[in-house]
Order: sequence, then C-alpha cells, then structure tokens
Amino acid sequence: MQMQTRRFGRIDFDEDDLIRFPEGLLGLEECRRWILLSDHETVDCAWLQCLDRPEVALTVVSPKRYLPDYQFRLSRQQLCQWDDMAESLEVLLIVGQQSGDWTVNLKAPLLIHPTEGIGRQAILQEDLPIRYALKLTMLPKKRSA
Repeated sequence: MQMQTRRFGRIDFDEDDLIRFPEGLLGLEECRRWILLSDHETVDCAWLQCLDRPEVALTVVSPKRYLPDYQFRLSRQQLCQWDDMAESLEVLLIVGQQSGDWTVNLKAPLLIHPTEGIGRQAILQEDLPIRYALKLTMLPKKRSA
C-alpha cells in the first residue's frame, strides 16, 4: 500500500504494519489507523503516522530508553480492554516541545500490542505530568511541515 504524507512524502507500507486505535487518541478521536515509522536521522525516536489524516504525525519514544523507572498502573477497566494481552504491550510516549524543551506525556501513554496491531491511549489516574521535560540532544530538530 502507498500513501502521500505531508512530512514524509510518499510512504509504502503493508496491511500488517497498521496499528488500529479503536477509540482514537485524545484530541484525535477520528484518527484510528496509524503506522509506526523509524526515524532515519536518529534511533532515539520514531514517528506515529496517521493514515486517516496524512498531515498528522506524532514523534514518539520508548520510556525504556529515557525513563527506565517509569511505571504506572492500569485500572481494571483498562486491563479488561486487553483481554489476556496486557503482558505483551509495548509502551510509547508522545513527544512535544514547549519553550524549546523536549517533553513527554507521562499521563497518557500509548499502549500497543505489536502482533495484534491494536493500540490504545491510557489516561492514567496517577498524578503524572503531561509535559515531563527530557534532556534530549539526539531528537531531530522540528521539521517544517
């Protein structure tokens, strides 16, 4: 399959690459089909490219890389959404910029089951920041759209 995106131009992907977010993401509820793209400029981050809106791409990082002690608890209701797949989930954090600093949203991580191609954004009950500053020098400079 192919798609023209604003940030990356034409991309090729397989149906198996799709990650479906049945409820969408906060503020992007209509965006339900995504693919994860590696960044050729740095291995520190990846891009979550929306297939429903080609102009939308989010920078994401694994908390294992920068916040190895990051932990959270899912509610019973959130766990039930995953059936028996909760132990196989990968966690990604959405990266943003505020006043020139790189931040990640610790309050609303993305949970992805890689083999099932299903993702959900967890809104945690814990008191965690939505803009946690990271000391990153390796993330790419913001590209113009």
